Amino acid sequence: MITKVSRRLAQQIVDTVKDVCGRDINFIAPSGTIFASTDKQRIGEFHEIGQRAAKIKTTIEVQSDGSFQGTQKGVNIPIFHQGILLAVIGISGPPEEVRKFGYLALRITDLLIREQELAAATRSRQEKIQYLVHSLIHCEETDPSFLENCLEEFQLSADSRFLVCCIRLNERYHPANISMFERDLRQLLQSVGIAFSCFEYPREYIALIPEDEQQKCKKRLMHFASIQKDILSAGLGTACNLPHLYHSYREALTSLGAAQFSEIPFCCFEELDIEILLNSINPNCQKDYLQKTVSGLNEDDFRLLQVYYDENMSLTNTGSRLFLHKNTLQYKLKRIAKITGYDPRIFRDAVSLYLGLKIWQKNSASR
Repeated sequence: MITKVSRRLAQQIVDTVKDVCGRDINFIAPSGTIFASTDKQRIGEFHEIGQRAAKIKTTIEVQSDGSFQGTQKGVNIPIFHQGILLAVIGISGPPEEVRKFGYLALRITDLLIREQELAAATRSRQEKIQYLVHSLIHCEETDPSFLENCLEEFQLSADSRFLVCCIRLNERYHPANISMFERDLRQLLQSVGIAFSCFEYPREYIALIPEDEQQKCKKRLMHFASIQKDILSAGLGTACNLPHLYHSYREALTSLGAAQFSEIPFCCFEELDIEILLNSINPNCQKDYLQKTVSGLNEDDFRLLQVYYDENMSLTNTGSRLFLHKNTLQYKLKRIAKITGYDPRIFRDAVSLYLGLKIWQKNSASR
């Protein structure tokens, strides 16, 4: 049973009622906020009489414009479904002319709500999974009773624990090939026993990994991502119970952001540290930081720094990997220090350069 009307359904209701009566229609939350209207400029405004009609649960007519805050003349009718107050419908116009449309508005609203409930009851298994995953990761319950039925059907409880995995195709992936990718992904998820997954517009796929299967699933997903590294990035959150699954989703998105500017196509939130901060830095601040630190370096300098940090600032190991004599390596590090004002051989300066390197990699990957 629907106990809360979505914005999409509310807009459908007001548009349908206006088609019949030709008057502007507002759909008003019990709080008094207009959250759907045939007059788009009024969406988000406060409607004093709408709030009052919801509070006393009785139709209120207004005889003149401006008599109350955010209210024009017209009739304001509380909408109930199965005894529950959902909202108030406001029909603009002289009350003696528009009150006759009140019953019609009630009937249209009731029919559209029942139509949505019927559609929910006849949804396919995959549509139910799609609704379930969307509701949990976004913490949205547009139809609590339907969500409860889905949880019961799939034998899930509030104590069930999952990790959210987010897979994002890059913008260069040709849309014509998406069906092949989805086939491969679906086969992978089925092979590791992941039953709950969905598509997130425009290029993301969400999978819920059972906590007790995370090691097996993580290994297979990492392998899949490494094979497909040219077309996708993936991020994994930590385990949460269902009421808090949106936390794992946010962590997965953070991990995904880290994956997109690193050389690793699959990142786990529990393995991140500095990347969590990097993803939250304002782009303008990133630009300022790059300008202050590493803007004068070239790609060879960045490559050297990457190997230098990979080898824990060991001159011997860095020189060995880059086939550089120790004196040549020292010269190059001194050159970086002269250009930037930060000496990579001094710990504090090395940290500053490391941050600059990571931001540069992130920005380079997004171009």
